[in-house]
Amino acid sequence: MENFLALWNRPLENTEILAILGGIALLILLSIWRDSRRRAANAKRFSRKHPGAALICLYFGGQPAYKGDLTCEEGIVCSPFLLSAAHHPGREKGLAFYASPGLTTVRLMLRAPKGASGGAAVPGRISFQAEPNGVYRAQIWPDGRTELSLLKGREFHFVVEEQKPAPQHEFPLSEPTRPEILSDFYFREFRRLLGSCLCLLLLLGYLVAIGGLPAIVLAAPPALWIMMLMVAFTVGTRRFHQTWDTLPLQRQEQIQLEFQQPHPICKLFMGEVHLLSHCLICRHGGRLSLILVDEIVSVRSLRYGKTYGMAKSLILQTTSGKTFQLEFWAGGQAELPKVESWIMEQNPRATVMDS
Repeated sequence: MENFLALWNRPLENTEILAILGGIALLILLSIWRDSRRRAANAKRFSRKHPGAALICLYFGGQPAYKGDLTCEEGIVCSPFLLSAAHHPGREKGLAFYASPGLTTVRLMLRAPKGASGGAAVPGRISFQAEPNGVYRAQIWPDGRTELSLLKGREFHFVVEEQKPAPQHEFPLSEPTRPEILSDFYFREFRRLLGSCLCLLLLLGYLVAIGGLPAIVLAAPPALWIMMLMVAFTVGTRRFHQTWDTLPLQRQEQIQLEFQQPHPICKLFMGEVHLLSHCLICRHGGRLSLILVDEIVSVRSLRYGKTYGMAKSLILQTTSGKTFQLEFWAGGQAELPKVESWIMEQNPRATVMDS
């Protein structure tokens, strides 16, 4: 046992340091390889599930793209994957994705190669009628111009000119604290509960030092903090999973990809709401919820009389009978009408109820 402990107390030799660094590099390479294999496997499953799916190859500045993401606005698509040079129209390995035949609209975010434009991500958007077994080339130029060309197929008038009304409210775009939806929720709840615990400790510490309370009461805040963390990790995500687990894998991936990109985030009481293209992800009252915009049937704003105008709620009713209450506190009340208008723009079929 003493010899084992001595290994941790002595300085590392150069060979040991190199071995550790090599192991870390190997783990990184294995994770990259595993992610690439997973995306390729998902693409194969997608092509088998959707016979005749069109292939769209992604280009950046005239060259096949290697890094990027996409968000589907309309249609059914798979996540981007690396297409081998043998199957790539340009005979070079590059990103591509499959789209089920029909109207397809996607928002792209391709990254420039290192050394070109600083490796910055450039957004773009394409909308077209995917032809069965068609092959397309979608290209984004560094200045933001987007081009779509048909490489294999019959219908050459495939581009859909879609004029969407400009949004009534512009939101500043923000990035989540963590890239994964659940990890972002856990981190924010951990930080919120830790702040509450420290404030309670300061208050009780003052009462112990000045008021003569027994020191044992200082153990209450840490115990309460641990208990609330357990609730957040177990019960807090239950309502989220009730909706998330019913979604197909492809839609889960699309929501996760869009969550990682900058998007509007509005403050709520003890939380925030993420506005994505087809859903809202809400952290409110220590719970995480996923609200599908197309399932919202009614929207109603309500002001509380007992809070002296400091709180206002947005109540959402869905087709499944669930009710979600989003509380906007103090200065955040100015965001409520913007969020309400955003929901109505995304789902005009929803009804606005009188307060």
